[in-house]
Amino acid sequence: MPPPIGSAGLLAPDGTTTFRRAEGFDTSGITCTGANVEPDMEKVASLRPDLVVGYEFHGICSGGRADVVAEGCGARGRLERSSTPTSEVPMSTPALELHDRVPERVLAVVAHPDDLEYGAAALVARWTGAGAEVVYVLATRGEAGIDGMAPAEAARVRTQEQVASANVVGESTVEFLDHPDGTVELGLPLRRDLAVAIRRHRPDTVLLCNHRETWGRGRLNSPDHRHVGRAALEAIGDAGNRWIFPDAGGGLPPHGGVREALVCGSPLATHAADVTDTVDLAVASLAEHRA
Repeated sequence: MPPPIGSAGLLAPDGTTTFRRAEGFDTSGITCTGANVEPDMEKVASLRPDLVVGYEFHGICSGGRADVVAEGCGARGRLERSSTPTSEVPMSTPALELHDRVPERVLAVVAHPDDLEYGAAALVARWTGAGAEVVYVLATRGEAGIDGMAPAEAARVRTQEQVASANVVGESTVEFLDHPDGTVELGLPLRRDLAVAIRRHRPDTVLLCNHRETWGRGRLNSPDHRHVGRAALEAIGDAGNRWIFPDAGGGLPPHGGVREALVCGSPLATHAADVTDTVDLAVASLAEHRA
């Protein structure tokens, strides 16, 4: 596994041109100060035409447990071309290593409806356009996310919106684990449900959203995001061990074929994927979340 390129921006393949991320974007690239605050769609659109998705990279060792192989800082945002040679890029300007592999089978695991649409959907669209099979697994239906709507109605509306959103980026399989929104617990039941999903769909790549304590710059991450992301990383190993949750899911065979876990929106991003060609689809996908 190659080491990270050392430091935000994306280094050009020829090693002579640096693409630096613009200032002013948080790690989502979208102005949104809380759950279900309507995003600034003009700002979303302004991310074009040069958008990358920065993510934290986990390599998976032969035993199936996720092991962080590289960490740095990064973000999604408009990239600005600079003629500064790579060797002269200040160490205070971190670079994201380009990761352009297209997986065959992806399991995208998040806590709530719309979590994937804040950036990661552009990567999903890129992959499905190249022939990858992607399945969405959501821990909750987001029923506690709309203050002015009763939980049962919010669950119904947000479920429909998520399915419609996934269809925009070429994905029709969306599953819900029905854990309680806002109080998802990091524990064996969640690990078991996610291990079963991995065994059932047998991905080579797991796509997650930020599970770190913060979004960077001191903004606390939600417990649901932290618990689901961490449980998913643990479940990768669980799924590959036939003696862990052996009867769950009707006795599905183990699956130790996950090779990468990519964490979008991480404040410790080390890698980037160019999604210039699919950002329009990502914006349209986000727009399906109207409630």
